[in-house]
Amino acid sequence: MFSKKDFQAWGKQNAILFAAVATKIEGRKDDALLRTYGFRGFPSMAILDAAGTALTKQVPRNLYAMSNIVEAAPAYAKLSADIEAGNQVDQKQWLMAQLGMGKIAAKEAKAQITSVGLSEKAKARAEAMIFVLEMDELASSARGRKATAEDKMAACEAVYEAFKAGKRLPIGAGPESFVDDMLIDAAKSNKDKAAFTHAFERVKARNVAQIQSMQGYLPRYRADLEKNKDDEKKLARTKGTLKRIGEIIAEAEQKIADLEALAKQLKA
Repeated sequence: MFSKKDFQAWGKQNAILFAAVATKIEGRKDDALLRTYGFRGFPSMAILDAAGTALTKQVPRNLYAMSNIVEAAPAYAKLSADIEAGNQVDQKQWLMAQLGMGKIAAKEAKAQITSVGLSEKAKARAEAMIFVLEMDELASSARGRKATAEDKMAACEAVYEAFKAGKRLPIGAGPESFVDDMLIDAAKSNKDKAAFTHAFERVKARNVAQIQSMQGYLPRYRADLEKNKDDEKKLARTKGTLKRIGEIIAEAEQKIADLEALAKQLKA
C-alpha cells in the first residue's frame, strides 16, 4: 500500500504517514507500538488522531476506503460518543459517518438514505458507498469457504445486472478485482463487449503483475536449491515452493491467453 504512487500523493495531502517495523531494536522508543494499540500480528494498521488515539484499527488496504475512513473518523468518533451518552445526533451526519467508516450494512443504509433527507450531492456519494458495500458483501458470500457454484453464479448475475443498470465502482475500491472477474465471466456468457472492455485492462494488468511478482522470487529459491542440497527436508520444501511459483505463473499466463482469445471473439 505505502509503495503505490496514488497512495503516496494522497498521504502527503491528507495524513502524516508513519510505519513501524515489528523488529525489536534496543533503545528505540517505538518498539512497544504494536502492543500499545493491541496489535498481535504484522502487518497491522491503525488511523490515529492528533493525540495518538486510535480512531480505527480496521483499515482496508485500498485508497478509496482509507480516504473515506480518514474523512469520516473524527465525526464518527464524536457521534458515537454522543449516542453512547444518550444525546440526539444529526441522522444525516451519522449515516454518512457510518458509511465512510464501513460500519453499516448495505441493506440498512439503503433503508435510511431517503428517510434522513440527504442533499442530492450527499445522496449521490452515499449511493456510491452503498454500492461498494453491496459488492463487498457479494464478494464475501461468493468467495467464502461454503460458497457453492450456485452462489457464484448468482453473484456473477448480480454484478452483471448492476453493470447493465449503469452502476460503476469508484476506481480502486476494494471489491474492484471481484467485480472485474465477474464481468469477464458475464461478458463471456453473454457475448457482451461493453462489460468485457470495462474490465479487461485491469484484469490483464493484475495477472501481469502476478507473473512479475512470482518471477521476482525465482532467483532466491533457485539459489536455495544449491544451498540446501545436503538437507533433504529443506531441499524438498524449496522444490515445493518453486513448483508452486511455477504453477501460479502458468495460471496467470493462461488467464491472459484466455482474455486475449475472448477479446478476439468479441471483436469478430
